[in-house]
Amino acid sequence: MKNRFDTETVASIVLGTMLIVLSYFGLTQYTALSDMWLIQIFAIVVVVIAAVYGTVAGLMIPLAAFLVINMANGGRNTDTEMLLLIFSGVATGHYADKFMVRDGRFEGMRLADYAVVETVVAVLAWVCIDPLFNFYVRSWDLRATMLLGVKFCGISIINMLCVCMPVLLLLNNLYKKYGKIVAARNDYSERVR
Repeated sequence: MKNRFDTETVASIVLGTMLIVLSYFGLTQYTALSDMWLIQIFAIVVVVIAAVYGTVAGLMIPLAAFLVINMANGGRNTDTEMLLLIFSGVATGHYADKFMVRDGRFEGMRLADYAVVETVVAVLAWVCIDPLFNFYVRSWDLRATMLLGVKFCGISIINMLCVCMPVLLLLNNLYKKYGKIVAARNDYSERVR
């Protein structure tokens, strides 16, 4: 369905990349947010766009954004953040068909499916992938990174359910209204013939 390079997907990738890059440089310039808090903000962009446009968008946005960020920062190491965003984007994009945001049917059990998928993604990303990556690659203390991972897992779940879900519900309603307008226009053109 949405797992291809069409014009809408490419436009969403460009938009998502621009949002992440501009917010990265704006937030690091004017605030003292740590990388872990920045990743929470970037995850909103990636998850919402991946839930609407699919796996390709969920994969390409973090890759392109962190490529630009690394080039602009002279090769700053942001591999952990990129890995977490790619994992979240691909997992959310994989279930984009099941959520049916673009079909205007993101309601009922699909809301519960979204909550379950995002909870599992947050647990795997913050409690499993991030601590193990930091332990093996950066030789950080596993116990300390696990505790930090549990903290950010909870923050990520709240972020996805309290910020991303309302945004997706709003997009769902817009797609539903757009579908009604298109159906009415097609019905009118059939009656005019």
